[in-house]
Amino acid sequence: MRLNIVKRSWNKRDILTEARRNLFSDDRRMGLLLAYAVLAGVFVSSFSSYRDQSFTQEMLRQNQLGRNVVTFLSSSPDAAAKIDRTSCEALSVRPDVQRSGLLQPDRIENVSGIDPRVHIYRASVTLFPGLERYDALIGSVLGADNRPALIGIAGGARSAAVLPKQPRGLDVNTGIVLPLSPNVREGEACIVQFSENADITGQTKDAALSLSVSESSLGANTSLEAVTNPVMDYLTRTERFLPVALGTIGALLSGVVLRARTSEFSTYRLSGTSRAVLFSIISCEQLIVSGIFFMSTALSLSVLYSTFVSPVAMLLTAVAASAAWCVAGAPFALGQIARDPITQAKER
Repeated sequence: MRLNIVKRSWNKRDILTEARRNLFSDDRRMGLLLAYAVLAGVFVSSFSSYRDQSFTQEMLRQNQLGRNVVTFLSSSPDAAAKIDRTSCEALSVRPDVQRSGLLQPDRIENVSGIDPRVHIYRASVTLFPGLERYDALIGSVLGADNRPALIGIAGGARSAAVLPKQPRGLDVNTGIVLPLSPNVREGEACIVQFSENADITGQTKDAALSLSVSESSLGANTSLEAVTNPVMDYLTRTERFLPVALGTIGALLSGVVLRARTSEFSTYRLSGTSRAVLFSIISCEQLIVSGIFFMSTALSLSVLYSTFVSPVAMLLTAVAASAAWCVAGAPFALGQIARDPITQAKER
């Protein structure tokens, strides 16, 4: 604190200047508080980035194992279901669905330019959109080497492209996919790949209600029966409260620092500074420190932007954490200005 600038009459600029000078003085206590604000902000972004990356990697792993691939088929082993093709393909326009359609094994054939005895499949264009551009799609295993753009199949040349590796439930990695004939109106199985972060259990029930089925009741199979739901685990994780907790801890540290500055506050009061002005100075200090905490979090977030599941949500969390710092720190400021300055002076 600079005693030579303490005044009986204060304007907003004086209050802000005094708060800034108090914070960025040679006082080690203030230095430690500022250091905490910076380091806590960096830690919040870094830890949240690590958590989001772990979640993303786990989702990719489970999705590759077929967590989000559901096959709708007859629930009875004795009777095949007849699922309407149109209703199955219509699921692909839902916001929670990546793709859907019929997939049917067709035959085994010797394919020119590919290995002998290749499994041929017929599929909806909505399930494999690449069929809109190419006559055939080669499974990732068969297409591991550089393959020709044209393959000989069914007595003719067809334009072809190599599929990326497909998850379980879409078992065409060792085969070739051809378009499903327009004359096919129904199939025994409808395959749906939901979005990566979908709640599979809930969405599966909704999708089943949208399918037109005859001759059997409908069941649903997933390639991976996950023990836990990674999406719900992520949404209900306790560490999502970490930023707010660190902001609250910052407020507690501010309270400790304020308690150590009682003689300083008595000097303000005995020199004629009103309680309202002193509260304004302390509040400005808290706002600046919490602002530094927020900026540290935001700058770290900008560096690690691509690793977050939702950068906007992380930014809003940083705002909430900074607000928690200010709100939780207010009672400490009120406690200091309410005390008798003579008593504070004796605590030097």
